[in-house]
Amino acid sequence: MLIEFKVFNYRSIGEEQTFSLIPNLAYDEHNENIIDFHGHSVLNAAAIYGNNGSGKSNLLSAMALLDKLVHLSARTSSTTPLPYDPFLLKKEFSDKPTKFEIIFVTEGNRYKYGIEFLAKKVIRSGYIKR
Repeated sequence: MLIEFKVFNYRSIGEEQTFSLIPNLAYDEHNENIIDFHGHSVLNAAAIYGNNGSGKSNLLSAMALLDKLVHLSARTSSTTPLPYDPFLLKKEFSDKPTKFEIIFVTEGNRYKYGIEFLAKKVIRSGYIKR
């Protein structure tokens, strides 16, 4: 179950953006939309909405790309170019790495995984069981 996804410097997303299914427990309405998943309170649904060109599709594209990077990593060589597609509207982002981070729960265990990469180099990747 997805808990949180973060993206930085990818397509139309410059600054770090977070998609979170962690409920705001101080908000006392619609508690029926909060479920307990292996001891973690999470929202059972979420909506992504905004203006045209505000990054909705690129958020979903970033999630799909992280999935692709993880699944194809064992079948690619260290010289395979990475799908680096940085935010180009501000010059300072052109040489910064793209970063993806995900927090999820599976089989009752909570994990955090992240990757930072440029076109030709993975700077950091790994997961932490929490």
